[in-house]
Amino acid sequence: MRTHDGHEIELSRGQGRRWIAGIRVPSALLLLLLALAGAAFSDRVLGVAAEVASKCAGCKGTCMEELGRCDCPRGYTGYDCSVPPDDPIQMCKKYVFKSTSNVNNCTWDAPLNNCLNNCNKRGMCTAGWCHCNPGYYGMDCSLSLDPDGKPELLAGLGYTLRKRRPSVYVYELPPRFNAWFNIRMQDRPLAFMLHQRLLSAGARTPDGDSADYYLIPMTIRGPSESMWLVDAIEYIRETWPWWDKHGGGARHLVVHTGDVGRMDAAGESRKVAEKSIWLTHWGLTDDYAYSGWKASHRPGLDIVVPIHISPASPRAKALVHSPLHPRHPERHGAAVEKTIEVLFAGRICGGREDPNSSAWPNCPLGINKGYSQGVRQLVHYHHWNRTGFSVKLPNSLSACHAA
Repeated sequence: MRTHDGHEIELSRGQGRRWIAGIRVPSALLLLLLALAGAAFSDRVLGVAAEVASKCAGCKGTCMEELGRCDCPRGYTGYDCSVPPDDPIQMCKKYVFKSTSNVNNCTWDAPLNNCLNNCNKRGMCTAGWCHCNPGYYGMDCSLSLDPDGKPELLAGLGYTLRKRRPSVYVYELPPRFNAWFNIRMQDRPLAFMLHQRLLSAGARTPDGDSADYYLIPMTIRGPSESMWLVDAIEYIRETWPWWDKHGGGARHLVVHTGDVGRMDAAGESRKVAEKSIWLTHWGLTDDYAYSGWKASHRPGLDIVVPIHISPASPRAKALVHSPLHPRHPERHGAAVEKTIEVLFAGRICGGREDPNSSAWPNCPLGINKGYSQGVRQLVHYHHWNRTGFSVKLPNSLSACHAA
């Protein structure tokens, strides 16, 4: 932009703050102060400056200083986060807080370890959402602006980008796309894990221009959730240049944790992110007529990432009994009595019915036919009463444990 006297001034969303007398202030506010001091700026410059400077005015949430965006606690809206949710209980259910009578864990303070990266000790964890201290922003409060108005990570803590490539830029989306979800109810928390580990590994860069890849930090599990990806990409295109710069989504990472993979997503979301790299837990390259599964993995483009199982999960305790596990006694020279053990994390019948132990098919037809490609049903049918095996159905939900 140009002033009336012909000087060029760059005012972009990436320039957030400058220093005046040792005090860090928004660059847009700096322009206003200069204008009030007598500098001759065009009406357009002053209008843009006033708009940017006012975006975080009165913000009761976290000011995303890079963009002048006010990020609100879960369910709150309005330019300053002053509008509470109409129906807190329904809102909490939407973001996977299952309590119908008590919404405290969803809308009020929660233990700090419920938040991503513990808010890096630069904010307060409010029911799983980081309310960052002034001057810090981001899903985990890891970002701030340096004296030149450029984003930096973990300022003052010595964070440096590792020399080994690739480097990944993480989009800081509005919290409705990620931070509002219950982090403790993510049974496949790949998006949260990537967000956390890219930072701890030194692979995250705050500079999108130099990044090798771009992470869209949100979890997609099924068709309805995948439509949020369409909204997120629209927001990304309106806010940052890199989606369009790379040919419409190339070098962008999309996380999908559904049971099949990319083909679990709605057609519109697959189309808009067709050039992107999909990170999934499965590598299906063929159709399976019996179950209705569709080929979802594109070798050479998509990436298969193993499922992360929390050490606190009962499933993790079962893994210790595998001879492949590094903590298994056999790995340390101890003699172990051999037993046959099979653990299915989940159920046997797709509709959650208890399987019939005396006839085949042992699960009602319909949704159950293609569930698990029929493997769980067959294991139960052939082993439920076999010598040396036992099948247990805890809490009236089907699970198979053969020993």
